[in-house]
Amino acid sequence: MARQLHNKSRLRPPSPKAPPRPRQSQPTDKARPRFRFNLSPINDPLVAGLAVVFGVPAAVAFALAYVPSFPEYRYQKLRSGYRIIILERGDPSDNRTLHCRLNHISSLDDHDYEALSYAWGTNTSSNLAEIRCNGLEFWIQPNLEAALKRLRSPDHKRVIWVDAICINQADPSEKASQVLKMRDIYAKARQVIVWLGDDDESDKEAFDFLNWLATSLGQNEEEDHVGRRQQWLQIQREKILEIEHTIALLQRPWFTSTWVVQEVASAQKAILVYGRKTISWEHFWTATSRLWDPLFEHSVPLEIFRAQRNIWAIESAKRSVNGMSVLSLHKILLATHFNDCSDPRDKIFAVLGLATDWLEKGGLDPDYRPTTTAEDVFKRYAIWDVKNNRSLRLLSFATGRPETSHMPSWAPDWRIIDIEDLLAANRTRTKFSASKDRDPDAWFSDHGRVLNANWLQECLKLATGSNGRLTSERYGEFWRTMICGLTHDGFPAPAERGTYLKKYLDFLDNEVSDFISTTERKSVDHWFTAVSSLVDNHPEAEIHALVESDLWRWAADRLLCTTEKGRLASIPRTTQEGDLICILYGGEVPYILRPRKDGEYMVVGECYVDGIMHGKALTQGTLREKQFKLV
Repeated sequence: MARQLHNKSRLRPPSPKAPPRPRQSQPTDKARPRFRFNLSPINDPLVAGLAVVFGVPAAVAFALAYVPSFPEYRYQKLRSGYRIIILERGDPSDNRTLHCRLNHISSLDDHDYEALSYAWGTNTSSNLAEIRCNGLEFWIQPNLEAALKRLRSPDHKRVIWVDAICINQADPSEKASQVLKMRDIYAKARQVIVWLGDDDESDKEAFDFLNWLATSLGQNEEEDHVGRRQQWLQIQREKILEIEHTIALLQRPWFTSTWVVQEVASAQKAILVYGRKTISWEHFWTATSRLWDPLFEHSVPLEIFRAQRNIWAIESAKRSVNGMSVLSLHKILLATHFNDCSDPRDKIFAVLGLATDWLEKGGLDPDYRPTTTAEDVFKRYAIWDVKNNRSLRLLSFATGRPETSHMPSWAPDWRIIDIEDLLAANRTRTKFSASKDRDPDAWFSDHGRVLNANWLQECLKLATGSNGRLTSERYGEFWRTMICGLTHDGFPAPAERGTYLKKYLDFLDNEVSDFISTTERKSVDHWFTAVSSLVDNHPEAEIHALVESDLWRWAADRLLCTTEKGRLASIPRTTQEGDLICILYGGEVPYILRPRKDGEYMVVGECYVDGIMHGKALTQGTLREKQFKLV
């Protein structure tokens, strides 16, 4: 329930659309001889004769035979401390069975060890690899087997911590306890090894290219934005093969895993291992950041975009771990929301150790009991955030879920959030405070994007209205609403941004008219890429690039609409005619609510309405107070 002020006006129809870790099966806990079916050639005359007696043709090349195997490893109850792996000596290129010992230790401080960061791979019991742990049978994912074989040394034993082996994944209580210690585990390791998989010749070229980028390119930090863009375009022309190999590298599953953020961010030292090639995290970070310029993010291939966002999340978390910044759970969830994890509950649990507010306030501890669902965890987080941070910012993550969903609309479902750049996510820069920093008056009960090529001009027509007149005041409302009053990097937009947009509109009318008239319906990526290609050589290229970046950041996933009272608003794509624009106490921005037949309301998402983003509507006396039950 929430009390709020709302505008009686209902929305008119919106404008055309704006460019708009798996865990492997664990061994049983009984150490007993086990039998399995093996396909064996019939070379023994006695076996072949028995096959004939029992009606199996002797010409058959294989027979089913019972073959005894080693007993399986049995976990001992871990009441305190940790487990650590002693990787036995072996040639990295040797395909023979891998051997290790699993020891119990009471403290990490007295041990020199490394920790492994890797992507788990597909969770299927039919594709497991067998190793020997303390001389007993143990089954792991093939990707982990490949990593451990590559990392073993022919000269000495190697001490390493690996979650899939050092934690009994079949014990929910142990798993929850150890997850709370993982930041400490990775922080105290001598180094963290990032395993990206086995390499080939093209992958080696990618590592060489990244080392070159890290040490040879872009040393001039004062270079202007357009100069950096021209430099990137030149690299694209001259290093086509290397870029292709790098894109293939960045598509490895590790780069979109949720768990790896904490693992690398907590590390004293981290290295990336790709077969026989290695690169330090520092060189890797420097190189990939030079492949990327937030000002021109729509010019970067999608594969690099997704990987780079996770790399940026790791670097942000490293700064927080080192005390250089403060990272809330809200922020780290936003930064990692598109990442993968086989257990959706780990969307929350995998990043708890990085959140400053969680470390201070506690609560929300991991719970891996089978009866605890992802929906339960997401609702627990939503309630925790409202109560501990005194804000309704979580409503900005609403995704307009269908009526049949089991999730309440006010609790973000972190599996399906699809808008990366939210107004409430940038409050430290935007300073939005639609409810004038009032505490939330809320409590809880018990129980593909497509657009017209001339989309921008159509939005301008909507703002102009039927009389065809666009006053300077209305134009100001228009340009601010189009970019939600913000620059591409989330700061309040200065007045000259309005002038820049006007120049950009003239550019489209005068120099891009052929493109506009010959394009019917194209994807947002096509539209921005095509227009951007025309921008590069224009005399005012830097100004146009700023406009493109602002629009890409704040308009690409939203619609422009007018309310019944004629206000312009930037709204979620799922908004419908008849939805309400509301200011909720404790909300940083206005929200769209959808009335239901039972008198309750669903949260559709956040919105921007020019003139009321800093609490002005509360002082005008034109809004009435009302209680809403959000479901």
